[in-house]
Amino acid sequence: MVTNCCTCNGKITVKTPGLECSDCHKGYHAKCAKISLTNLRSLKSENAYWKCQACRQSSPNQSIIVEDGSGDEMDARGSDLTSILSGIKQLKENMITLNDKYDTVIQSVTFCSGKISDFEQALKKIGEKTKLIDKIMAENKELNTKISSLSARVDEMEQYSRLNNLEFANIPERTGENVAALIMNIGKAINCPITLLDLEVVHRVSHMPSTTNKSHPRNIIARFVSRRMKDEFLAAAKSFR
Repeated sequence: MVTNCCTCNGKITVKTPGLECSDCHKGYHAKCAKISLTNLRSLKSENAYWKCQACRQSSPNQSIIVEDGSGDEMDARGSDLTSILSGIKQLKENMITLNDKYDTVIQSVTFCSGKISDFEQALKKIGEKTKLIDKIMAENKELNTKISSLSARVDEMEQYSRLNNLEFANIPERTGENVAALIMNIGKAINCPITLLDLEVVHRVSHMPSTTNKSHPRNIIARFVSRRMKDEFLAAAKSFR
């Protein structure tokens, strides 16, 4: 065993152990060669092949068994490696979680997209129904206008037709009577004879629901064919009085 270190020229002892290069056979302190005591014991117990830095540089392609760095440095590097591996594992787990969340988001977006499509279809149907309602309302408005116009014309015609009417009151009412004959008899009595050809309609009016005296004879409405005939009949009645 070489007793002097080729790096520091210090003695290699039990307290300052070292080892010999397998190529140049020069001695080195374990500390100077940056070999931990644990690795130094392993190299010696296994009688491993070890080359110093100078020999490694002169023949870089030759296989060597070497442990560089102090024990603390190796432990620190191992701790760093463990931390990195742990970080990679955590990142992988996070990626898996993110992928699950991404799939969930995609499913939610797909679901929402379907709902939006349904909503758009519903809006389209509502729009179509709204247009139909607007069309119906326009037609209804037009019909109301026509109905109002027709009602006004009917009222006008009724008012005009009433100009040919005479109403007779207090004429005794009998079952099976001929009211037209009664009016013609009145015409004879007032010297204004008329025939059935002069009368368009003759009838008694119905009792009003509020009428309490049902025994009172109902009035008679006589519609003459012409207003002239009605006016002559009315004038004769007034003269007869």
